[in-house]
Amino acid sequence: MVEEVSVIDADCRMGPVVHLGRTTHRFVGPLAGAALLVAVGGCTAALSPSSADTGPSATPHASPSAFSTPHEATAPAWIATANIVTPRHYHTATLLTDGRVLVAGGAGSDVGSNSLVASAELYDPSSGTWTATGRMGGIRIGHTAGLLPDGTVLVAGGGSYIGGNGSPLASAELYVPSSGQWTTTGGMLEARHGHTATPLPDGTVLAAGGFGSSSEEVSPINTSLASAELYDRRSGSWTATGTMDEGRAKHTATLLSDGTVLVARPLSRV
Repeated sequence: MVEEVSVIDADCRMGPVVHLGRTTHRFVGPLAGAALLVAVGGCTAALSPSSADTGPSATPHASPSAFSTPHEATAPAWIATANIVTPRHYHTATLLTDGRVLVAGGAGSDVGSNSLVASAELYDPSSGTWTATGRMGGIRIGHTAGLLPDGTVLVAGGGSYIGGNGSPLASAELYVPSSGQWTTTGGMLEARHGHTATPLPDGTVLAAGGFGSSSEEVSPINTSLASAELYDRRSGSWTATGTMDEGRAKHTATLLSDGTVLVARPLSRV
């Protein structure tokens, strides 16, 4: 697993290849005070053209690719910053209102529920260092994390397994940056993993799609969910909303300028 973190000028139209190949990592940014993106964790992947067809390795990465500020570099470039505390992939990375980055959950290897982690950590761009913070209430992989208007982070769903042994989660919890602790909040109406969670302008969060079975490898098309629901921070509860035209998972959901949400990814491509 990759411990490495990388940062790059986000204003560049074309950037360089991250210096360490990786997959299932997370991007977050821009960071406070500079137009930068950070790549965190994931699995290492082969860099040489001859190995392009072999795909990534299954080694979780802790090394971060670090940041290069606009005034420090004449061309976009990746530089290493401090390693994350726990190597992981399939985690979440959320930019907090104070400019720090919260990394939570994920897995330390590709096989077995024992490899999943409930730990969380914070990246401080001012010092370029990571520190451990409060642990989640339980292990999660394939979950979502979204920043709420009050500065807390909502983590929802996911799974507590790798490889199909187990059930998706409906539970949700909130991270409070001021205390560094997690609190339980209302669970989703439907257990799901590989879904999306989009914070909306009115302060609610839209959770859509995902897998409803224990594994994407078990008839993934048939078990993709079309349902969607909304989280209300004030009540700490979820309510059903309109259903998508077809089930989908591992899709994208983008908040548009008019407040609508664009969901994209073909159903047959999971």
